[in-house]
Amino acid sequence: LQSTDDAQVDAHVTPIAARVGGTVLKVNVADNQLVEAGTVLVEIDPRDYEVALQRAKAELADAEAAAQAANAAVPIIATTGTSNVSTAQGGVAQAAAGAEEAQRSVEAARARLVTAQARLRETEATATKNAKDVERLRMLLAKDEISQQQFDAAVGAADAARAAADSARSQVAEAELGIRVAESRVAQAKAGEQQAQAGLRSAQTAPEQITQTRARAAGAAAHAQQMAAVVKQAELNLEYTKIKAPVKGIVSRKSVEVGQVVQPGQPLMAIIALDRVWATANFKETQLEDMRPGQVATIKVDAYGGREFRGKVESLAAA
Repeated sequence: LQSTDDAQVDAHVTPIAARVGGTVLKVNVADNQLVEAGTVLVEIDPRDYEVALQRAKAELADAEAAAQAANAAVPIIATTGTSNVSTAQGGVAQAAAGAEEAQRSVEAARARLVTAQARLRETEATATKNAKDVERLRMLLAKDEISQQQFDAAVGAADAARAAADSARSQVAEAELGIRVAESRVAQAKAGEQQAQAGLRSAQTAPEQITQTRARAAGAAAHAQQMAAVVKQAELNLEYTKIKAPVKGIVSRKSVEVGQVVQPGQPLMAIIALDRVWATANFKETQLEDMRPGQVATIKVDAYGGREFRGKVESLAAA
């Protein structure tokens, strides 16, 4: 049987510290006061944290709207991209057909020019011959070697030949103009074909555009999640402006007063839980030889007039 009077009653001491900074508005407890778990011990000015929460909620709403818009854009871009490729391919085919048709028009106009030029040479030769015949017959008419009727017929034939030559020249000019018009159409058709090809190349970038749109949607969703976390943290900070007792116990070492500006982590008081206490007894080394955890012990408390309590050895310190 071993005994010692070098002993003390111990209990769990829970330190209470501020989790957010600010000005203390209320201190609801005093030293040595018994408090229940959940009791509001200290209140910090919450206004800055209320504003921060409102701002975070507004930013969250904006981020969620942006995420919804980005998600809605994905199927639109996908559908539009496929449609644009099909339309662009049709445009390229149509432009190529137009260019081929315009080229055929140039070839036809050149063929008409060749025909008109041949006709012009023929009519000019006829007109030259008929003009010479008129001059020759004019001299014969003066000698009365031909009749006036023959001469008039030659003059009429010469006039007709000149008219035919003039008509052939007009046809040549018209054919040359037709070539220029047809060549202009070819140039326009080729430009249209190049533009259609460029439109097709642009439309064929649809997969990249879809990938970029999906990436933007994912980024917007991630930003919305980030803002949701900011809102949650703002709610917690606002909640932390009311410092509550985590356990039932006695307030001790209170060091906070109304009007004081506290910082996060600053100690404010401690709470000593009395629902589980124990005695820490110091024995000499020679007394510990037969002591084991679980052995029955009798504890006398001087504060209670030597009243005895039944207990047991819970543990032995390693030192």
